[in-house]
Amino acid sequence: MKTNNLEMELRRYEPSQADDKITYEKHYYNDFSGLEGEEAYQRYLQGLYDNYFYELRQKIDTLVFTNIDTALRFLKTKIDLFNEIYDKEYNNSNRWTDYKSFKSMIIRDETVDKPIIQRSQWARNQYNTMKFIVRMIDTQLYYIDKAINELTQIYNTYSPQPQPQIINETDIDKEIWDNTLKDEDEILDTFDLARIFHKKESTIRRWARDGVLNPIDKSKRPRQFRKDDVKKYYLKIKKR
Repeated sequence: MKTNNLEMELRRYEPSQADDKITYEKHYYNDFSGLEGEEAYQRYLQGLYDNYFYELRQKIDTLVFTNIDTALRFLKTKIDLFNEIYDKEYNNSNRWTDYKSFKSMIIRDETVDKPIIQRSQWARNQYNTMKFIVRMIDTQLYYIDKAINELTQIYNTYSPQPQPQIINETDIDKEIWDNTLKDEDEILDTFDLARIFHKKESTIRRWARDGVLNPIDKSKRPRQFRKDDVKKYYLKIKKR
């Protein structure tokens, strides 16, 4: 059943059961069929999103007028909530497991198994069904990320974040500097940094949004970072 709550809808993972006898157009994801496609789901989420932030901004305006600290705490809880929804390590593991598995299988179908897909109606149906589910999850991811970014922008409007001070080689012991991250790859992603700094991936993504870390391409998931850029902030982050 469709919900009118953005937070609940972005948590939902209710695909129809696998059935080799039906075509992918008749499969469902959160009550939207393959025939409707992700565009219909995107329009639905956009409506929920607009209503959610209209009401949220009204509440924030009221809270700011009475107590700005209360407003900031409220916004922080919302940012944490959407980070929790996004977090692939700790929430809705079935969705993230299927998402990664289906993406891997799609790549295989488009390369190694391409001749089978071309010859078999069953294989084409399975391939298109997986693509449909992945696109629907991608649509959810887009709005989760969009909500986090907008909430962060609102938060920073009332509590501007100071730019972190870059630590240069002259500021620390040269031996420590030379050995920092020496065994790591030149390009690191959010999972790598979560491991290195013993943090959740959601924390790494928040650092990237706040400017503590500088991703190579903000549109790419997972976020990637150059090791030399990370080294500039390494000791400062270790103290957080």
